[in-house]
Amino acid sequence: MMLAIALLASMLAVGAWYAVHRNQRRQRQRELQARFDELRGGIAETALQLDELTETARRDIELVRGSLAAPEDTEALGDAPQVLARAEELLQRRTELVKPALDRQHPGDTSPDGLEPWRDYGEHLRAVYAELRAEEQRLTTELAAAEQVPDQLKQAHELVREVRAALGRGEAAGYTVSTEANTADIAAERLEEVERLVAECLLRSAHANLVELIRDLSATRDDLNALRRRSAEVETRLAELAKSLDAVDTRGQEAAACQATLTEQCAPGVWAGLAEYLAEGGKHAEQARAELDRARRALDAGDPGQAESVLPEIDDHRARAEAAYAVPIERQATVQRLRESLPGTREEVRSRLARAEGIAEEDEALHPMSRVLAELHRQVDAVDLTVDKPEWLLCEWRLAEIDTLVTPLTELGSHALRTVRDVRTELDRARAAREEAREAQRAAEVELAWHLNGRRRPRWNE
Repeated sequence: MMLAIALLASMLAVGAWYAVHRNQRRQRQRELQARFDELRGGIAETALQLDELTETARRDIELVRGSLAAPEDTEALGDAPQVLARAEELLQRRTELVKPALDRQHPGDTSPDGLEPWRDYGEHLRAVYAELRAEEQRLTTELAAAEQVPDQLKQAHELVREVRAALGRGEAAGYTVSTEANTADIAAERLEEVERLVAECLLRSAHANLVELIRDLSATRDDLNALRRRSAEVETRLAELAKSLDAVDTRGQEAAACQATLTEQCAPGVWAGLAEYLAEGGKHAEQARAELDRARRALDAGDPGQAESVLPEIDDHRARAEAAYAVPIERQATVQRLRESLPGTREEVRSRLARAEGIAEEDEALHPMSRVLAELHRQVDAVDLTVDKPEWLLCEWRLAEIDTLVTPLTELGSHALRTVRDVRTELDRARAAREEAREAQRAAEVELAWHLNGRRRPRWNE
């Protein structure tokens, strides 16, 4: 009876385990199927978008080939044909993947490992879609530029007529419009070149040339329509430049006075080369005046364009003159600063040297450093600021050079002194320990001798 009950219990347990295992397996299969369905759905949507995009890209490629001549067609196409071929290949591979999944008798690999080919395919599909999308947008831009050429050509011809009309109005008003007329004359040659490119179906080059030509013609037309305003602005600018050149001349006089003072009061090393700076400043100031006069003559002749073209040269020469005149003035300011500060700087260096020398004298191990510091001290004393014409710049350089040596020497000396003292302390401790060891050894030898002689060592209190 008990055996039958046990057997029945075992059968029930096995049945329960089998039922649970079957349910878990079905659950995993449902989850896996859901993942397959989700992945396939995303791939189907991307593939549909890619299929539509390939049609658009194929059409654009044919349009480019039909619109542009070699070598512009190849340049415009770029990598689009190759990317299109990869897209078509991927779409064909999708058929190979989907076919087993639709076969109920042989559905292919539906295990977790079977997801990997779908994942890889989906990633490639999305990557190629993005790449082809970028190429299609670029081709659209190329085609749009080519389609704009006829309208741009009409716009350029209209602008040439507007510029010619504005030239006539400007000349009738008494203006000299040589600069703008030159732009109009060149525009005719540029239009002939564009028309040649259009006739040869080189529309990319034609578009680029037309963009520049339209920009230049528009600017020229606007300049011609603003001749009176431009003349007034140039007049104002010339007045400002004339005032700034007066200030430059004053600056030149100040620079010459500084150069004379330095030559009289300082050593040649201080004022060497300043005469060349004065000459350079005078040359640029003179050239700026000449260019200013040329601009005024052009403006008086009713040619604001010519006057405008001279303005940058005037400003450049003015700036160069100011920079040259600034050198003697700044040199004088530097000498004045050094005259006031160097005596104190020298005393500070001496004080730091004295501190370093004090550190070196504290221990005989640092005496070799004392010789170096003594030499530096001698060099500081050699910096004589009381002579008739001091070499201020050289004195500053020497003191700075010495000071850069004193600081690390002081730090090195302090560190070395601490190290020497630490070593000597350790040596003293070692000596004391050695003496204690020797005393203990002697006491042990005496004790041993007493014992060997069979005698008791006497005690001091006995």
